[in-house]
Amino acid sequence: MQRTRTRDIPLPIHHRPEKNLQTLIDTAQLRSFVVVNEAGSIAAGAASLHRVPSAVSQQIQRLEGQMGGALFLRGRRGLVLTERGRKLLPLAMDMLAFNDDALTAMQGDASGARIVVGMSDAYASSFLPSILATCSQVLPGVTVELRTGFSPGLWASYERGEIDVILAQGCPAAVIAEVIHVETLRWVGNHETNTVDGEVDLVVFSEGCPDREMAIDSLVREGVGYRLRFEGHSHASVVAAVRSGLGVTPMLPNTTPSRIRAFVPGITLPRLGAIEISLACADHSEGGVPAAFAHIVRQCFRRVRESPGSHRDTL
Repeated sequence: MQRTRTRDIPLPIHHRPEKNLQTLIDTAQLRSFVVVNEAGSIAAGAASLHRVPSAVSQQIQRLEGQMGGALFLRGRRGLVLTERGRKLLPLAMDMLAFNDDALTAMQGDASGARIVVGMSDAYASSFLPSILATCSQVLPGVTVELRTGFSPGLWASYERGEIDVILAQGCPAAVIAEVIHVETLRWVGNHETNTVDGEVDLVVFSEGCPDREMAIDSLVREGVGYRLRFEGHSHASVVAAVRSGLGVTPMLPNTTPSRIRAFVPGITLPRLGAIEISLACADHSEGGVPAAFAHIVRQCFRRVRESPGSHRDTL
């Protein structure tokens, strides 16, 4: 019997073997990639993600396998993106934003819900308007109660269950939180600020503010004399005192209003350290209002980082 040769017939497209099609990209790997890039190292990124460095390193390696090459190179000051990494970064950020926006949009009807938010007065003055503007669009039925104060007291309230979402520095070791912004304190004053006999006129928050302690400790450590000219409980009062020429104050650049500048004539002041701003959420359940609000805060600080005039330091 004569055997007939069968002709190769193309399979329908949905039956064709997938030769080059990659599996779906894991958003957890993308988030690790973005966070490590912002942090500058695997260790710092892992700390922000509350994971061990080896786990984050494995995620980056798996992502590099999917992307077909290295995403980072080790530079003098930490990890730097390769050309492949620079190409992936904006795509990864867009994918994560879409993923998070989709989850937020599906929160359901939150009408009548109430959320207690804690943050320092300075952060409320600078970052809260953008946060609330987004909240009014995404969570229109939610009532926001704001509690301001110095970070030690706010963290204590959070640990007692009195605050749902907190944005503050100096996170206690026992609290699970994420560092979402790092910025260095600067000395700020106006052109009328004076010094007398080598002493600096100082404007600070009241006792209990970590920034106050950092500023005074740095002056004492460097042997710079100071005169305490003003103490205030609010960001607005400290800004008013500095604008009036009473003295200089430590302040984050992103919370410094215009007409106050990081320049103090007549005396050299010691450098101040960086501040880590942490975000913690008491409700990690899917569809929870606090979790949705925490995502809105992340979006706000992403815009801060991407702003041309933003000030951000590497961990």
